[in-house]
Amino acid sequence: HSSLFALFLLSLFLRLALISKGPYHVDVLDLMMKAEYLLKTGELQPLFGSGYPLSVLLAAGSIRLCQFFGIPDAAFAVNLVGVVFGALAVAAYYALARRIFDARSALLGAILFSVSPIFLGLSVYGKNHVPALYFLLQAMVFLTRAVRDEKHSFFILAGVCLGAMGACRLQDTILMIVPLLFFVFVLAP
Repeated sequence: HSSLFALFLLSLFLRLALISKGPYHVDVLDLMMKAEYLLKTGELQPLFGSGYPLSVLLAAGSIRLCQFFGIPDAAFAVNLVGVVFGALAVAAYYALARRIFDARSALLGAILFSVSPIFLGLSVYGKNHVPALYFLLQAMVFLTRAVRDEKHSFFILAGVCLGAMGACRLQDTILMIVPLLFFVFVLAP
């Protein structure tokens, strides 16, 4: 567990060092405005398409938490969601790889995943891709435990994570149904 925690901390500090200084993308600006509107009125407005309600809730929670700690910058708070979930995704990746392979392979894979330019670039600003990826990876960790340990409670936890992924990015969740079924019935150890 110390490797998992160390990976999380290193990934977190790397992303904090590179966090975007403002709303890098128009989608981040829109997310920030919807989160601030939610905090002011209590009304959850849809973001795009399916609404991405969990993304708005996470952004609003991050804004409120940063305000509590005296950080009034809403753009920083929204970008912080990507940073934290990026680090969590690296930890989930490690846990999944460790269940499938071994500790050394998992560590090397997680380090490469953490510094991958595409993933690193996405996880320093506040879009909904990184939280969705975290929930997918965590669902896969629970699915491997459910199959290996034959405990139904892990199927329920995987379902909760996939529901959270859908609340972040519904279209990605729909696209992952077939690969996840293949993973559970063919590949899961």
